Amino acid sequence: MFDVAWSEMAVVALVAIIVLGPKELPRVLRTVGQGVRKLQDMARDFQRSLDDMAREAEIEELEREVKGRIEAPVSDLEREIAGDLGDLGDTRPPGGGAPAAPATDATPPAPVAEPAPGPASGEGEAGGGGAGGEPPAPDPRTAPPDQPLDRGGARSG
Repeated sequence: MFDVAWSEMAVVALVAIIVLGPKELPRVLRTVGQGVRKLQDMARDFQRSLDDMAREAEIEELEREVKGRIEAPVSDLEREIAGDLGDLGDTRPPGGGAPAAPATDATPPAPVAEPAPGPASGEGEAGGGGAGGEPPAPDPRTAPPDQPLDRGGARSG
C-alpha cells in the first residue's frame, strides 16, 4: 500500500521521540494504534458490504435465469395441455351430428346382493328353520353391539 522503507520509519520514530518526548510517546502510539484499528475495521466492513451487494446481485441474476429456464418449459407445457384439452373437448363424431357422450370410468359397480344365511348344521331341514315358526338368526352387522356373539358369529339376543 504505502512504500515506506525501514530507514524512513527510523527517521519518523526519531522525530517523534524528539518532538513528543519519551513520556508522551507510548500514549500517542496507543492512540494511533487504536485509530489504525478503527480504520481497518471500517475498511473491512466496507469490503464486506461490497461483497454482500455483489453476492445479492449475483443471486438475483441466478434467480432470474432459473425462473426463465423453468417458466419457458412450463408455459410450453401449458400450451400443449390446453391444445390437447381442446382436442378432447370436441367429442363430435367425424360425420357431424350430436356430440358423443364422454366415456367415464367412474361409474360405481352395481351392488351385489348377499345370499341369505342358511340354516346351521343339523337345523332347519328337518323342521326347524325359517318356515317352521323360528325367526331367522340375526345378522351380526345389524345387531346391537351390546349383545354377545354366539359361535356362528351372530349376536345372541
